Amino acid sequence: MKSRRQEVTDEIEAIFKSGNLVHRVRTFEYLLSGLAPPPSPLQWINPSTLASLSSQESEGPDYYSISVKYSDGRVTTESYYREEGPKPKEIVLTVDEAKYMLQQCLAAIMQEISETKVV
Repeated sequence: MKSRRQEVTDEIEAIFKSGNLVHRVRTFEYLLSGLAPPPSPLQWINPSTLASLSSQESEGPDYYSISVKYSDGRVTTESYYREEGPKPKEIVLTVDEAKYMLQQCLAAIMQEISETKVV
């Protein structure tokens, strides 16, 4: 049986098709923007490098609705879908799950940068 963290990680991976790293990091930055201080891991990466990585993504993410529920009851939601279509299933994450996923995405971006020597 999978742990909850593995289940939600698999759901997120399916939405982003194991890619879309820059988009995904920006999504998690927004979802965690209610923290003090909010995370901003992409500020240390050259914008040209981020643009280059984004342009290498061959396929956009599936439609999604991802929320982070804070311990004080606040909820931040990021959604991506067509207005006239059906709403996607909402995935609700804890702050710790969202932080973990942000760290995983950032690690993948750093690995991609080091492997491709993107400057």
